[in-house]
Amino acid sequence: MGKKLSFLLLFFMGFTNLIAQTGQVKRALDNLNEGNFEKAKELLQKAIEKDSLDPSVHYGWSRLFNEPSFPNTNLDSAYFFILKAKKSLKVLNVKEREKLSRNGIDSLMLDTQKNLLDSLSFERASNLNTVKSYSEFIINHPSSRQFSKAVRQREIVAYGLTLEENTYEAYSRFIHDYPDAEEIVDAKKRYDSLRFQSVSTDGTLEGYYKFLEDQPGTLYRIQVESKIFAISTAGNKTSDFLTFFEFGRSEMILNKSKEYLFHILKEDSTTQWENQKWLTDSLKNDLEKERKKLIPIIEKQGYNFINEDGKTVFPNYFTQLSDQYLCEPLNSDVMLFFENNEGIVARRSGKPIYKGPVTFIDDLGYGIIKLENENKVGALHKTGDLVLNFLYDDIEVINGQFIGSLFKGKWGLHSFAGIDILPHEYDSIGFYYNSILLLKNQRWAVTTANELKKAANSENPNLVFIYDDLETLAEGKLWVQTGTSEGIINKDSGFDISLDVQNIEPLKNGYLVKKEGKSSFLDMQFNTLLDDCSNITQSLDYMSARSDGKYYLINLKTDKLVVYDSVKLWGGSYAVVSNADSLFLVPSDSGKITLSPDQTFRLIKNTGGMEYIQIINEKNSLLINKRGKTVLSGKYDEISVLGADLILTEKKGKKGLYSVQGTKLLSEEYESIGMNSDGTVSLLRKGKLGFYDPKSQLLVNPEYDRKVEKGILNQIIVFKNGSYQLLTQKLKKLNDRLFEEIKIWNDSSYLVKWDGFYHIYIPVKDYFKVSGMSEVKFLFSEKGISYFKTKSKKGEGLISPQLGTLIEPEFSYISYRSPFLVAEKYISSASYYVLIYFDTHGKVLWKGGIDEEDYDKMFCND
Repeated sequence: MGKKLSFLLLFFMGFTNLIAQTGQVKRALDNLNEGNFEKAKELLQKAIEKDSLDPSVHYGWSRLFNEPSFPNTNLDSAYFFILKAKKSLKVLNVKEREKLSRNGIDSLMLDTQKNLLDSLSFERASNLNTVKSYSEFIINHPSSRQFSKAVRQREIVAYGLTLEENTYEAYSRFIHDYPDAEEIVDAKKRYDSLRFQSVSTDGTLEGYYKFLEDQPGTLYRIQVESKIFAISTAGNKTSDFLTFFEFGRSEMILNKSKEYLFHILKEDSTTQWENQKWLTDSLKNDLEKERKKLIPIIEKQGYNFINEDGKTVFPNYFTQLSDQYLCEPLNSDVMLFFENNEGIVARRSGKPIYKGPVTFIDDLGYGIIKLENENKVGALHKTGDLVLNFLYDDIEVINGQFIGSLFKGKWGLHSFAGIDILPHEYDSIGFYYNSILLLKNQRWAVTTANELKKAANSENPNLVFIYDDLETLAEGKLWVQTGTSEGIINKDSGFDISLDVQNIEPLKNGYLVKKEGKSSFLDMQFNTLLDDCSNITQSLDYMSARSDGKYYLINLKTDKLVVYDSVKLWGGSYAVVSNADSLFLVPSDSGKITLSPDQTFRLIKNTGGMEYIQIINEKNSLLINKRGKTVLSGKYDEISVLGADLILTEKKGKKGLYSVQGTKLLSEEYESIGMNSDGTVSLLRKGKLGFYDPKSQLLVNPEYDRKVEKGILNQIIVFKNGSYQLLTQKLKKLNDRLFEEIKIWNDSSYLVKWDGFYHIYIPVKDYFKVSGMSEVKFLFSEKGISYFKTKSKKGEGLISPQLGTLIEPEFSYISYRSPFLVAEKYISSASYYVLIYFDTHGKVLWKGGIDEEDYDKMFCND
């Protein structure tokens, strides 16, 4: 009962205080309204000291601090107290709220005050119109009606400042700070653009990669990947392209890069296309098309080309064709046409890859086309990229890696993608194997593609112009000289012989280095074989030099070194040496052969370059090969080599024949023995000609007036008493037919001239298969098949020993434009040409009729 009473007393006292406080606040507000601020402040101070949780007191303080005439007016303090008032009101019970409400203090009044302060605070923020003012409002007035508007205004002000700064860093901050702003799309675009401009100015591969890492969704991906492609493949290495294929995502750039590599690999005849997994169907199709040559045709629609299948290449026709295609068929994958006085460079698909001023094109290989117009040239890649504008006097491809351009007498260098590598300040730019050779102010620099490609990545290549002179050597090596110093650079730009004060003389199988009064001989691997030597001589297999009074003989095939008292080299494979009183012959592929003082020797070479040494004394003559084997021994006035495997001997002015194994083939009874191209031998005795075949050992005694030849079917062709005749293998007459000419036609027939005309004669049947030809003239041979142009009363035709009659003899003229046969028939009464294109098997590919004017537009004047 006591506790309950205590609680009621406390409640009554609090309630009584609340009533008293409300009255005190009311008096304070009355003083405030009358402008008596000090009295109002005094009353409010007393009230808050009695009860710091009274909503009406906080309301009163809020009103006081919001009074404009109050000396200490403070909008933020007013807002602070109104928030405290609202908070305090929430903890009162219902009766306390009702009592306050009867005295004019309720939630509506507090909300009205708060809304007023929200409005005044927003007005203040708007007047300042800064990111800071709006930010402070947003932080301090999160529940205000103006909150969303403040957020938006802050975004507008912030973006305005961002636009003024206009850097990618500023846009990055805005994107981070205001991700929901209406300007975010524009900000991202501007950030993308400025960031791209930044990395483009920097121009490094690392910068572009970092850009894509930071901006995977960039609108500039194609441009950035294009830059990465151009820089990373600036040296035109296959491996660089394959690496790029793994990185690239943009289909357009990937396809272009694949076409770049495609044209590079086409220059390498060893390319295994089936192993190129990256090859697109389009490129495979191009590759297949390019294997077939084209020849121009002209029809009513205009110019086109047909391929080896007789199919027109282009889907449309052109009114004018460059004269450069009128002489020979071509397998180029691009052609130059003209339409309305505009040049058009088109692919075989008919797709134009360039339209503009151009009068001539030249395919430089590796996908680069030189465009010419008005004495200036530019470079076009077969992808359609105009790599270089028409600014230059000349261009050329350097080692399949760069494009050199000549401008005002000086050369510069560019990548295939058009990046400037070297400025136009060089007198010459060349290459040898992997080395790039630069001449500037009469000094040479030797560098590599890897060094030069640094320029594509905004780096400065290390070029040192120190050489006064240089010369190319075997296997990509370079002899270089600066002042009195010389050296040898290898194909990897390292030194095989360091630059030093010395004299280097490249020899066939090594190097002679003279330094500090001494001479050294180095082999091709730069091993020192002889040091401090002189009197150096060299042949194909040997090197000889003198040192310390002795002579050194080095076998260059084995690097074996032997010391002798004297050495003399003979030919490429022999040496004659002495030790003490002994003399030796040393063939390169065998040991020593002892020579006697009365022997002399001489070198003999055959047509294949094989060498022999003939050792001669009064009683005998030996023929020794480089293996040290005696090929022939006997007493001969002279020995020589005939062809690759026959030995010609002479005794008392008569000649005989032996094999290189020493077998006697013909006795010394002929005035002359001569080698034929088919390996047989012609014989001359008493003014008559005969024949000998070393393989079959068939001998035809010399009793004929002209050279005897092998025929078909083991027959022999002979000429006697003004006529040709055929003999059997047993040297009997095949028949009684006599001919004016006989030539082998194929393995079953001859081309003969009989009764003033040419015929195809089949000897087995004694039958003329084709007759009445007034002329048969060899035209060409291809893939083991020979073609002859014939002439008869009706005109020209074409015949082949292997294929028979291909074109009947009824045309005015027949020509061969590989792989096309062109047959023309001129109709003089109509000044009209009928043209037929055949393949090499006589199949008609195209037939057309043109007048004389169009004929001149279709063929060159050769």
